[in-house]
Amino acid sequence: MNGRAVSRLRWNVPGRPVVGINVSERAQFGALVQLTAKPGSRDELVRVLGNYARTLDDGEPGTTLYTVAADPNDDDLVWMWEEFADGEAVQAHFRHDFFRALQLELEDLLAQPPAIRPLAPVVRHVSNGVTAE
Repeated sequence: MNGRAVSRLRWNVPGRPVVGINVSERAQFGALVQLTAKPGSRDELVRVLGNYARTLDDGEPGTTLYTVAADPNDDDLVWMWEEFADGEAVQAHFRHDFFRALQLELEDLLAQPPAIRPLAPVVRHVSNGVTAE
């Protein structure tokens, strides 16, 4: 990856297959995550993810963007987009107690393991006047 140091990160959720991703230490990192809730559990899943969002400023300063969206065409799907300042921020995210606690909560709500698509953010535009929540 252009001579940059690369880390292999592992998304380890108890009782689920381990997901590994390669992350450059100095580059921004993003992930698109597809979460499939157990039938009837999507509202609770969204609530849990919303609670997690409130921990990010204090617990994960390297998480630069966190977005959760309910799929309008599937009552069980939730999409999440996350961005991190660099590979070190991603590692801190995976090690943080809030993230570990979130994994335990998700275990009871998900019908299958998250589908994670690592991406390298290139362009971001936020319209003037748009704020969080």
